Amino acid sequence: MNTHQIKLVAFDFDGVIAETINEWYFLGLKAFNRIGSNLQSSREAEEQFRQARSFLKNAEDCYFVFKSIKEGSVDFCTMTQKRFNQLAQPFFEKGGKAIAKDIDTLRAELRKKDEENWLKLFSVFPEMISVFKKVKDKLEVVIATTRDRASVSAILKTQGILINDPRIISREFSIDKREQMKFITREYAVSFEEIFFIDDILEHLKLVGSLGVNVVLASWGYSNEQQLSEAKEERIPVLKAPRDIITQILQ
Repeated sequence: MNTHQIKLVAFDFDGVIAETINEWYFLGLKAFNRIGSNLQSSREAEEQFRQARSFLKNAEDCYFVFKSIKEGSVDFCTMTQKRFNQLAQPFFEKGGKAIAKDIDTLRAELRKKDEENWLKLFSVFPEMISVFKKVKDKLEVVIATTRDRASVSAILKTQGILINDPRIISREFSIDKREQMKFITREYAVSFEEIFFIDDILEHLKLVGSLGVNVVLASWGYSNEQQLSEAKEERIPVLKAPRDIITQILQ
């Protein structure tokens, strides 16, 4: 990794800037039941969702996760990303797209009716705010996320971070992080090698890294121990804390 040539920093949002698992569980379960199921919330169901969160790449994957929780058919503690992808893929079109659409609808409705309580479902990693602002002062910064643009903007606003909407490359554009990176190269006239991307999902980093983008794994997010170990084997740097971003690119 040659960080001296970095011109643009792309931050993932969920698990890198904000802790969002409570919202994903709350909205995901509600959407799952609205599209035809009857899974009751419980401590066990929530714990299983937390175990599965390490593998979720987008909202579409929520259908397979809640279906598996309801049926008791999968042990997420012993799961690998490869196996998760194999099992989840058949449900992407049937069920996956439906639950993703409903999650977006429910999120928009909740924000409109009761934004205060919606925001209580999140917490922002405190150190990330100062790090984000420092990086933003020195380099081009964008958000590359599979979340919707409006909710990212609203959450950042609560932390005093105002970012132009076009700098939030979100699911409205694509849920494929490779396509997001290709768009960034065109929009900001940078090469892949001039982009520094921070995500907490190893699967995303492996795909984006294959393009030549400089990638690092945020260990404070949702990656499990197996994924952190695999990242090291893949020679993908693992950051222990948000301050390590500064060490990597500004010093």
